[in-house]
Amino acid sequence: MSMPKEKFHRIIDLLPEDRYERLVKALPKIIFEGEKDSDDLTPEELVEILAEAKKAKEEVAKGEYVTFDEVFGDLSNDV
Repeated sequence: MSMPKEKFHRIIDLLPEDRYERLVKALPKIIFEGEKDSDDLTPEELVEILAEAKKAKEEVAKGEYVTFDEVFGDLSNDV
């Protein structure tokens, strides 16, 4: 197993179970962020991205978000 993978597994092992759902929601955004160049996106993908961005802004405005620390806590010293 590579070092980054081992570190990731360690973080998951240390993460309290009540934070798993937040992590599952956050991971796709982290993993796929920037995967495609904007020039490669179809018009439909651009519309979908803009709709998701609008939804995210609305959620943040309502206070419906979690911070990195809420998801991961202070795990930096444990890894």
